[in-house]
Amino acid sequence: MYGVDTHANEFATAIVTDVFGGVVVGGSSVIANFSESFLVKYAQSNVVGAPVITMPPVSSVVAANASATFSVRAQGEGPLNYQWLRGRTVVPGGSQTNLVINDAADALAGYYSVEVQNHLGLVVSPAAELRVRGPVVPELSGALSGGMLRIVLLGEAGFNYRVEASSDLITWEIVSMNYNQNSSIVITEPLSAARRYYRAVKLP
Repeated sequence: MYGVDTHANEFATAIVTDVFGGVVVGGSSVIANFSESFLVKYAQSNVVGAPVITMPPVSSVVAANASATFSVRAQGEGPLNYQWLRGRTVVPGGSQTNLVINDAADALAGYYSVEVQNHLGLVVSPAAELRVRGPVVPELSGALSGGMLRIVLLGEAGFNYRVEASSDLITWEIVSMNYNQNSSIVITEPLSAARRYYRAVKLP
């Protein structure tokens, strides 16, 4: 499952493939929670002043086009240098304790970790996963009750929605504008003699 090549007294190196859980080498533990092969370097625990991760980044799930933030805390003899990675790829500009990902998209989803280094050694954090949710498409359903049309809108909570009606699918009029607090909105209006079509628009 993995091979270990220990060299010098300051570093241990492990190649980890398809490992879920902890890998312990030389008294230091490294968590590998994604299946891609990658290189893990970390300082031996007997190196006084070498960097130690005290608060690793936490996985996050965000909506498409939203922002995500990963944070890390580390201790060790300063100065400490930070480098964020996505898988094995260096994240451009990712050299701070916080990594902000703007306009999250599927292309940016994956596993993020951070290397912390000083003149005594280097440690890599456990990987945190970024998942990006696709946009929630609003759904409309209707039912008749006592000469009234009852419309139920299902959509993403925390957004404003506009419900529109049309008799020809060309000209639309606003029926209602509502804030969706609990993922559903109920609208009632008098039943029209003419055929009407309804649609919902999620507002920014």
